[in-house]
Amino acid sequence: MTTTVTSNGMLLDESRLQGLIGVTNILAISLDGIPESHNRMRSSPQAFETMQKRLPLVRATGIPFGFIFTLTQHNLDEMDWAANFAHEQGASLFQIHPLEEVGRAATALSGSRPDELEAAYAYLEAERIRQLYAGKMAVQFDLIHAAILRENPERFFDDRDAETRPLGELVSPLVIEADGRVVPYGYGFANRYALGSLQQSSLSGLATAWRAKGYRDLQALCRVAFEDAARERELPVLNWWEKLGEHANQQPHIPNNSFL
Repeated sequence: MTTTVTSNGMLLDESRLQGLIGVTNILAISLDGIPESHNRMRSSPQAFETMQKRLPLVRATGIPFGFIFTLTQHNLDEMDWAANFAHEQGASLFQIHPLEEVGRAATALSGSRPDELEAAYAYLEAERIRQLYAGKMAVQFDLIHAAILRENPERFFDDRDAETRPLGELVSPLVIEADGRVVPYGYGFANRYALGSLQQSSLSGLATAWRAKGYRDLQALCRVAFEDAARERELPVLNWWEKLGEHANQQPHIPNNSFL
């Protein structure tokens, strides 16, 4: 497995960074545009300045790090600035992730989710940035071209036997939330598909129970979401993770210990 830690960067002091050395493959730091936009997104007038002051400490640890740029309906014109900032700071990754209106974003950033047209323009801009920094910094865009989705169903659901395959082949990414809950694909993913909580069992223990039923449930969800996405004939790019989340949230709530 590749282990990543996601942070807003504001609390990355020396003691916290020491705890990440040797166990973190990449440290991902939020970057939401120019300083004014970043501060507005973070609801703090000092968010960008505080994060920026932590970067020399990050570099000193030698931990590979990158930046996650949250794409909204309003900051596409800041993507180039953010990529240049990331490169200048020594980042090995620039990840572009479209805003999803869940959690705090559902209220504080309501109406800021990029629409289909904005996403299509962002797809082209991300490709330009990828070519600009080729060989210098990896550029990842968390949207997918619909043609790739339709032509490669095996990349989106896989019904093969789960008993002997490594966990990393069954679900990626796998997220550990702040309360210890282990969920597939993204923060806040529907509890029905969680592996369980690390407060109650080890990851290997959770995985053993989840393989027996949870994996099949997750693949059934992926198949339904894939079929829905494949029918869409609008603009050429879509947010697969958001599509999955929408379908997952249509299912009933199951408590954290459901797989234990």
